[in-house]
Amino acid sequence: MTVSCNDKRNELAFVPDQLRGKRFGKESHAYSSDIAKFSATLTLRRNGQITLPAELRRRMRASEGDVLVAEVRTPDEIVLRKKSLVDASQAYFRTDEWQRGEREAQEDIRRGRVKRFRSAKALISDLKR
Repeated sequence: MTVSCNDKRNELAFVPDQLRGKRFGKESHAYSSDIAKFSATLTLRRNGQITLPAELRRRMRASEGDVLVAEVRTPDEIVLRKKSLVDASQAYFRTDEWQRGEREAQEDIRRGRVKRFRSAKALISDLKR
């Protein structure tokens, strides 16, 4: 079985070696090593487990705990896609930069480095200083 990684579509395709380069279903592309930027051969292990090689995980920006959705396109082809469990409109909140800011703000609150204002006008006046 060969794995092809399509970075642009953020997906992995598992295709038997004898079918590499052939077209499947309505897809306009073929999964072959000349189209995919990376491919690897995987072995299905006991309990149905496979290991995704480090280079493939890097290209997919996948890490431990990520959720993947498996789609069986034909009896001989499986496509994996990363699944975001965070609503796209809230994704900014999960960025490292945002989380660092949240930790910094919590530390400021914990240490009492806060100001209280009686009105929005007073807050704005303080910001302009």
